[in-house]
Amino acid sequence: MTFLEATRQNIVPLPAGAQAFTSGQPVSATLPRAGYGARVFIHANGTMTITPGTGSASLSATGPFSLFSRVGILVNAATDILSLSGYGCSLLDRVIPDADGTPFLDTAPGPARAYNNTLFQAGVASGANTWDFNLILPIAINFQDPIGLLLLQSPETTAELRLTWNVEGGVNTNWPNNPVTLVGNATSAFAGNAFVDVEFYEVPARPEDRPDIRFLHTLTESRMALTSAGDNFVPLPRGNTYLRLIHNLIVNGALDTVDVNKLEISWNQTTKPYNIRRFTQLMLQRFRYGQDLPVGAFVHDWFTTRTTRDVIHTQAITDLMSNVSLLSTATLGSNNNFVDTISEQLVQIAA
Repeated sequence: MTFLEATRQNIVPLPAGAQAFTSGQPVSATLPRAGYGARVFIHANGTMTITPGTGSASLSATGPFSLFSRVGILVNAATDILSLSGYGCSLLDRVIPDADGTPFLDTAPGPARAYNNTLFQAGVASGANTWDFNLILPIAINFQDPIGLLLLQSPETTAELRLTWNVEGGVNTNWPNNPVTLVGNATSAFAGNAFVDVEFYEVPARPEDRPDIRFLHTLTESRMALTSAGDNFVPLPRGNTYLRLIHNLIVNGALDTVDVNKLEISWNQTTKPYNIRRFTQLMLQRFRYGQDLPVGAFVHDWFTTRTTRDVIHTQAITDLMSNVSLLSTATLGSNNNFVDTISEQLVQIAA
């Protein structure tokens, strides 16, 4: 038998229960010690109370997902296999294979659906507003292939879910950090929980039916300041296999698409297989994902075919760079220009 024939899917609540909101504070809980971990589903639910006073409040460009400043999975208290901002995770969830953006198409400009108000609510009117949104944390590479599964029931493995709640609102001058943007003496206060479910697959009785778990599927997010118009080279760590790279561009404190000129990937100093104009990149993203991604989001997707044909093996190259090139007419502000980069990789575990 194959693993797919010998196993059984399970989806269960996190044993520790709901993770309560505490403004600006982290919470953590151990994933169940059962089977092979595949995904973690997070449903944030609560009430956002807006008191505008003589000011105003609006949903920020990264809201409501930036209610989490960080989401992650830490293995054996040492290895972050997943460490993303809440908003970065929402971008990833739009492009992972088979997900088809489902948690997010229930918001504009997606089609009307029966459960819009159940799956997504993020009002900022004066008074109490019910908030609901969802995030998916992928441990495996997709919904089909048993690659990247994490053996949770091993006595040698401890996997910890880490959620860092953000401060509810702020002025968001340098970048849209908080989920609610406040003007004047307006205030915001959130009360609620993160409800977490874990998907895992049972371990087959016969060793020959078990999957190859020599690879970790890692997702990490980093930030680099943009200092000028023209080329901005983001150095990428080498040694592993890249499946995807997501850039999120912030210029003058706002998510920005129009100031991008081109996107390039290069290695060994002279090899440049990708030199893509902004217009071509936006067309590719609509073609691949069936929707336009949010402002500022650009994705190099080498796993869109769900094969290893285009993935980048970096074990034998001398350097790896991603160039986010801005138009010469781009005007940068002071200390409010960044590119956030999400790297999706397969990492081979040492034997």
